[in-house]
Amino acid sequence: MTSHVGNSLFNQGNLSSPLPITISIQNDSVDKIRLAVKSVSPSVALEWINSKNEKGLTLLAQVIEFRSDEQDKMEIVRFLVEDCKADVNLADHDGWTPLYRASTGTRSNILEYLLKHHANPNLANKDGSAPLHRSADRGNSQDIQTLIAYKADVDQVNCFGTPLAYAAKNGNTNIAELLLDAGADPNLVNDPLGLTPLGLALNNFKDEMVQLLRQKGALESTSIDSEVHTSLSKLSYSGDRETILKSFFMREIDHYGRSVAHYCAHAGQLEIIQAMGSQGLDNSDGKGRPPFHYAIMKGHHEIVRHLMSQSIQCALDSKDHQGYSPLMWACQYNQVEIASDLLEKAIEQNKIESILQIKDNFGWSALHKASQVGNVKMVKMLIERYKMDVRQLTLKGESALDLAKITHSGDVISYLETLMQLPLGVHKV
Repeated sequence: MTSHVGNSLFNQGNLSSPLPITISIQNDSVDKIRLAVKSVSPSVALEWINSKNEKGLTLLAQVIEFRSDEQDKMEIVRFLVEDCKADVNLADHDGWTPLYRASTGTRSNILEYLLKHHANPNLANKDGSAPLHRSADRGNSQDIQTLIAYKADVDQVNCFGTPLAYAAKNGNTNIAELLLDAGADPNLVNDPLGLTPLGLALNNFKDEMVQLLRQKGALESTSIDSEVHTSLSKLSYSGDRETILKSFFMREIDHYGRSVAHYCAHAGQLEIIQAMGSQGLDNSDGKGRPPFHYAIMKGHHEIVRHLMSQSIQCALDSKDHQGYSPLMWACQYNQVEIASDLLEKAIEQNKIESILQIKDNFGWSALHKASQVGNVKMVKMLIERYKMDVRQLTLKGESALDLAKITHSGDVISYLETLMQLPLGVHKV
């Protein structure tokens, strides 16, 4: 089956397409699509419907993603699922199921319909994200309630954390209450360097969320006695300088792919980082992150400056496995001064344009991240001083303003709405 994502055509002449005519899932009428599919035998139609395009999307997934008319979309989904018996759990190459595509916060009717027809709410994509993570991030309480009713795992963990972690970072107390009432663990993390929901709320200055989580017994950081900690993460907090350095120079790593340097950078242990010299401080862990990234996340400015001053690879334009650059981490964690230093260093290295143009695996730029977090100072710096384009879109077609609205970031929304009224070309890299 040949599919063009831009126009979503299914062409006759393609050996894998049994249909006698060309159809467009974006533009053709429901009756035409139904007639075309019914023109072949049910078994042939089902095999074709469940086949995947070059990106791994089935026909059901493409209808959910690309059909613009919501009423027609629902009718086509019903036809594919009920009449043609389409597999509702087939994932694309990134692990996205039709249900995950329906969890945008704007497709609640399709999400509930798929669940009623045996879609698995706990199938995760490649980064571990399930529909509940996405719905929590988007802040749709109806979708959260529906997913919970269909036994979605409230403690499922992806590379960022639990669904509660998304609600916490965004300050969405309504979503957090739904998850907590359903039994979500307020202290669950799957990584010793991962922030707890309370840690995220504190980092993003979400005061109401902080109050709610503390009432539920949430902790600011993971206990050193937690099973999530490894011998190396525990060693970094031991204060045993000699043993820490011995472990580092012996290049010991744990099952996260980290050396003790990653944990010391995260903990802000400047003197020990300085004693490590330059060899090995550029090694990345299993997530593609060197110690430099963790120092940025935690706001350890002196360690960041020290690492940037060394002749080691603290590449400003490098990306981890999620596509995050050092600047993106600074934006994600509200580290305005560190972001400013990174950008000044980029100017010094003649890399400023390439740094500002970096996007993660979902097409998010540093400006998108700063806008979603709601840091108006960071947003203004990126736009006014570094001329980032306020109109640039993610792969899903979202602007910085759209993302600020998801997290109800009032100051950022007001600022960006004013800029969006200016002529094209203003405030652009």
